[in-house]
Amino acid sequence: MSEAYDRGRAEERAEWEPRVQEAMVRSIAAPLVRDPEDVVAMLSWDGEDTEESIKAKVAALLEAKPYLALASEPPTPIAQGTRGGGTTQGDAEGWLRDQLSR
Repeated sequence: MSEAYDRGRAEERAEWEPRVQEAMVRSIAAPLVRDPEDVVAMLSWDGEDTEESIKAKVAALLEAKPYLALASEPPTPIAQGTRGGGTTQGDAEGWLRDQLSR
């Protein structure tokens, strides 16, 4: 009975351990990258990885692929509306009146 119990526990562990490892990778990568799912897909790990070894793997991945990392500064907002020299509604009406009065 002990052998069957041990086998059942090993099967259970084999089922949940990869999900725990994946969650650990996601939680370590989340504050560092745009999409933690990219890191999960690109990294390989085994059941023996510790938190420190996963941090080292994430750091190595970000060094190799810096475009995955979060930007250090937020993007500059783009102004909406016309940009220098464009016509506004009032200008278009004035232009049309000038053209019709000729």
